[in-house]
Order: sequence, then structure tokens, then C-alpha cells
Amino acid sequence: MTDHIVDGCGDHVTALDTEPPAIEPLLDDGENVLQGVEEYFYELLIDMDMISRIRRTNPTQIQAGQMVLSREILRVWDLMYSHRFLQLHPDENRMQSEERH
Repeated sequence: MTDHIVDGCGDHVTALDTEPPAIEPLLDDGENVLQGVEEYFYELLIDMDMISRIRRTNPTQIQAGQMVLSREILRVWDLMYSHRFLQLHPDENRMQSEERH
């Protein structure tokens, strides 16, 4: 059985001491990595929604956190877009890198 904790650092699922630790497969495949990044991106969007709702009651305290979260969302979005572009246009990317050298 697991406990679900929401605190100032985010939303966590914690395992009880009696459970063996969960073994997650390593993300070595490009598709698995992209899936992990996409899941992280959607978690950030959910966090932003929660912060936006809280901001109505505490605007001053939340504004800085919202700016940091916005930057992280944009960084992850750029990472996902770049990865997809590389998958869709591998020849163009190879030609551009060869032209530079």
C-alpha cells in the first residue's frame, strides 16, 4: 500500500517501509525518454493550474513560483519539440552539421 502526500515540494507517492522498492526500467530508448519528458511536461501543466488557482487568494507569494514554473514549462516544451524535429528530419540535421564542419 502507498501513501499519497502533497506538500510544498509537489505531489508525491510514498511507499511504506514493508514494501520492496519499486524497480523502474531505465529509459534508454529514445521513445521512452520522450514519453518521460512528455509526462513531466503534463505534470508541470497541472502544477501551473494549481498555482493559478491559489494565486487568486495569495498573489504576491505565488508570483515568483509561477515565473519559475513557466520557464521550466517552456524549457521542457523546447526539448520535446527539438526531439520530435530530429526524429522527423534526420537528414536535414545531418546536412546542417556537416556544413558547419
